[in-house]
Amino acid sequence: MLCHGCFDIVHPGHLRHLVWAREQGDMLIVSVSGDAAVSNKGVGRPLVPERLRAENLAALECVDLVVVSPGPTAVETLTAVRPDRYVKGAEYRDSHDPRLGAERDVVRSYGGTVLFSAGDVVYSSTQLIADRAGDWNLHAERLAGFAQRHHLSAGALRKLLRQAGRLKCLVVGDTIVDDYFHCDATHVAGESPMLNATLVQRERFWGGAAIVAQHLRGLGASVTLATPIGRGKASRGLALACEDNHTDLIPLVHDHALPRKRRYLAKGVKMLKLDDAPPPAFPAHRVDEFLRAIDGAAASWDLVVLLDFGYGALSQSALPRLLSTLRPRAHVLLGDVSGPRADLTALRGCDLLCPTEGELRAAMHAPSVGLATLAGSLAGQAGAKGVIVKLGEDGLVAFDATRRDGADRLLSDFLPSMAQRAVDPLGCGDALLSVAGAALAVGGSLFDASFLGSVAAAMEAETAGNRPIVLERLSQRLDAEFEAMERVRPRVSTAVRGAAVA
Repeated sequence: MLCHGCFDIVHPGHLRHLVWAREQGDMLIVSVSGDAAVSNKGVGRPLVPERLRAENLAALECVDLVVVSPGPTAVETLTAVRPDRYVKGAEYRDSHDPRLGAERDVVRSYGGTVLFSAGDVVYSSTQLIADRAGDWNLHAERLAGFAQRHHLSAGALRKLLRQAGRLKCLVVGDTIVDDYFHCDATHVAGESPMLNATLVQRERFWGGAAIVAQHLRGLGASVTLATPIGRGKASRGLALACEDNHTDLIPLVHDHALPRKRRYLAKGVKMLKLDDAPPPAFPAHRVDEFLRAIDGAAASWDLVVLLDFGYGALSQSALPRLLSTLRPRAHVLLGDVSGPRADLTALRGCDLLCPTEGELRAAMHAPSVGLATLAGSLAGQAGAKGVIVKLGEDGLVAFDATRRDGADRLLSDFLPSMAQRAVDPLGCGDALLSVAGAALAVGGSLFDASFLGSVAAAMEAETAGNRPIVLERLSQRLDAEFEAMERVRPRVSTAVRGAAVA
């Protein structure tokens, strides 16, 4: 006898199903869907990692053996085990799901039988988890499962980070000035129902392309920043910051101030955000000079990052020329966008795209289609090898467009956020993109890059303002994450009846 399922929470319906199945034969094998195959059930699924799910089932007296099945169906396990009877729940009796059809075909091909259990008690793990997911904390187990599935280790990831110091990087895009105005909110103004506040302190951070350049410098890489430079104190400050940070600067010279985003905070809470309007289009001859300077800067780059924040650095006329110039000369090419004026689908030929879920849905004009379908469509249109979809405080989903799973979908996996106490989300995506790009450029996999980028994003989220990532602190945080995972990594015994077999 063989049963197959996710078994994220073993509930009374599962128990009756398994007991009934065991009564139909001499031995019951249970096939558990692997973690990667369960991620399509929603963000944060599976709630319980595959090893722990297997242990739960192996502890049941009615179960003789548990096997973790990597695919989205039991087809591989059925083909290998060839049980006399394959038992499904009563809710599948009238199902036309093609996955069940494929399983039924395998069983019938060798003369087996598909049975359906009584179904007198029906529960749904998915519904139970949706109702109570916030009450459970299995964060470290989820991280450990991701690391195990993709063979990640602290030592190997540290080695990738150390190799980032040999990279030659080019960052092209808009620079944004992020001003934080820290205020003391005193009272409600008498003239109208508005908050009265007193300015206490102002902090300035470099955003957009400039912070990506600073992150890469913080990893030790050699960096060239190609970005618009205008008039005013902020532009002079950016030039001095590049000089102090040993970053080469290729300016797109214009006559306007750098775009600013002003955030007003009281007791660390953001009250108001004011953004500058996008500047007028840059003169064509200045854009031509900018592109020629980029073209002549170097014969090749280990990593090129293109950032479109809607302020004109990657205009509709300039972007195709940049892509045709830089794609043949870049070992790894990354693309990212932000804001309503940016065009995600225009970043063709990038190895990795890193949109938020909202940016992906807007670009593909699909508010309700599944993420896997959207990521596959984007990768196909843009020719990308990978897509990392950022889910904010939930984490990310990484899609490898060069590999397919058993259902012919992009190989993907969910990675929860590592932020322990989010203070400020500003710059998390930039940190993720920078560190992930460096990992890819030194030969890491998409899942290596996703993990390292997620560590950097967590560090950024736990800090107020957009501050550069530094290699030493990043390495320390990486070690801390793996130490936490080691404390919860399940040990599966194989010496007892009903043992889980990976």
